[in-house]
Amino acid sequence: MFVQIIRRYDGPLAYPIRGRSKKLKAPNSDASRADRMRRLRQLYGPTQVAFCRRYGFSYSQWANFEAGKSVSHKAAMQLVEQIPDLSLDWIYLGTISGLSIRMAQLLGELPEDRPNPR
Repeated sequence: MFVQIIRRYDGPLAYPIRGRSKKLKAPNSDASRADRMRRLRQLYGPTQVAFCRRYGFSYSQWANFEAGKSVSHKAAMQLVEQIPDLSLDWIYLGTISGLSIRMAQLLGELPEDRPNPR
């Protein structure tokens, strides 16, 4: 029997397609990490150059992050120290558990308007 798990991100899920399962990109894959770095930069700086100047990265270093290269621990800590409510878990794994609700909404991880449960 197959059980489908639904999550907010395109995590390592499998779902039946004509008897076979298809794996989606993992949240810590290069493409997923590159997408997270791109969204972060677009939120806090209009261009890569402006973002790099503001947060102390070289342009080539940040371009590598947006291309899916690994984010060093030093660079990740630099981001977490300078950007309020950002978490290492989101940078490395794509999990939103360490983000504030507002930060998760700004990064596009949660919808802006959440219905009020009554």
